[in-house]
Amino acid sequence: MGYTLVAAFDKQFEEEMEKILKEKETIKIPLGRDCDRISANRSMKYHMTLFHWAKQYDSVYLPRVEQLRFVPFEIKVIGTELLYAEEDSLLLYFSVMPGEHYADVKEKFKQIIEAEVSSFMHITIAVSKDHQYIRNLKTIVDEHFCYPFCLKVTELNLYHIWKPVTLNKIIRGDE
Repeated sequence: MGYTLVAAFDKQFEEEMEKILKEKETIKIPLGRDCDRISANRSMKYHMTLFHWAKQYDSVYLPRVEQLRFVPFEIKVIGTELLYAEEDSLLLYFSVMPGEHYADVKEKFKQIIEAEVSSFMHITIAVSKDHQYIRNLKTIVDEHFCYPFCLKVTELNLYHIWKPVTLNKIIRGDE
């Protein structure tokens, strides 16, 4: 794996998620990924992946990311979902829909990055091979939130997904 560009959410949402899951050992990175999942989990906030690429394409995409500017946008969280994933794991995620200015970001990606934004819009909450644990987390999260709700994205974070996982760049939205 090379890099991943993600939509980051405000500190209040991060704090809320940490408060809800404070006693839980949640891992947000799916199994089967060629990265250090523990390091990634410590380094990465809750996020929505927009685009990622393998390391052999760094010379193509890194210069394009440098040019990226965007208008802050919103996404609408419509609920939680479960998905069976790699290595018999279960993924708990927030299902999301595009909100205000999201179409603008997709268009910028087409123009500057020359790639599409990921079509699987979601925010991973936790992944585990312990299916009951994930189902219990779903209940805890669903008891806390009233759906739908909106999240505003004012920055994009570029992470180098290798060992160790590092935050390489923050792109702030143009107000």
